[in-house]
Amino acid sequence: MSLLKQLIEIQDNKKNIAVCSNLINNHEYTGNLKRVKKEFDMEKSKFKNNESEMSNLRNKYQMASSNLNNDKDELEKIKFELYNNAGSDLKLIDALQKKFNKKQEGIKIVDNQVLKLLEQEEKLSSEKESLKIKLSKLKNDFYTYKNTEGKKINDAREKIKKSEEAIKELEKLIPVDILEIFNKICSSKGTGAAELRDNICSGCKVKVSSMTIDNVNKQQRIVYCDNCGRIIYCNEKKNF
Repeated sequence: MSLLKQLIEIQDNKKNIAVCSNLINNHEYTGNLKRVKKEFDMEKSKFKNNESEMSNLRNKYQMASSNLNNDKDELEKIKFELYNNAGSDLKLIDALQKKFNKKQEGIKIVDNQVLKLLEQEEKLSSEKESLKIKLSKLKNDFYTYKNTEGKKINDAREKIKKSEEAIKELEKLIPVDILEIFNKICSSKGTGAAELRDNICSGCKVKVSSMTIDNVNKQQRIVYCDNCGRIIYCNEKKNF
């Protein structure tokens, strides 16, 4: 591998490290996890409130049903007394009839309450099922996203490790003075070396001068791009 290729490979590995570091430090990942977790907690709170409402509703229903049964028993007693014990006592008949009518109206009211409670329970039960499905989906989304993104981050860490090892090995092959020049250019321009393709610098996309091409052909030790100053040729064996 030529010296220039080694320098370009170093900067490619540095670029890979930067990309992977950005992925690891990307706050969007943490933000998305927090958002899904927050939504899950909100739906979970709704689910608990639903269960609490259902419990209170059942208690009301049981109480109303018990009252309804008691009222019906009392109505039957009044009816029995009216038709069997009142005889021809008009005053008693009138009182029992009024009591019967009042109790019957009360039963209708309680009966309507029981029906409304049943309707409310059905509605809450439907909401509970919807919440249960939504909670399950949010939970799956959370862990799927966490596992998927977690794998990306682990892969990125592994790539950084390999790139750092590759850079260390490549730097051993490059003369110290050339490496210092390369790193200095990298610090100011982001990249320190570029290939020359059809007399055009791949770093700045500008055609170099004939003199620069001549220096490359003469195998000068280091040749820089006229426009951007990146290394476009370097020869380890050539001396100044």
